Amino acid sequence: MKNIKHFVGGFIAGVAIGAATGILLTPTSGPEIRQRIAKGSRKLKGRAKKHIDDSMETMRRQINGGIDKLATGGKEFVDHTAEKAKM
Repeated sequence: MKNIKHFVGGFIAGVAIGAATGILLTPTSGPEIRQRIAKGSRKLKGRAKKHIDDSMETMRRQINGGIDKLATGGKEFVDHTAEKAKM
């Protein structure tokens, strides 16, 4: 979980820094720069949301898989214990 947070944070920071540097170093007017920044921010937001959604879905699948394994193991343990109790 920590690794995902660090990756997402680094990804967002890297994209933001790269976009800001590229925009600010181009010889354009103030209004055009503001439009580019706004457009870049919307793109960044969309990418970050998609990445976070994908990460959350991966975590959900892993958690659900773990729960299924735990439930199966618990049922097998109960069945095995019940069989031994019958003897």
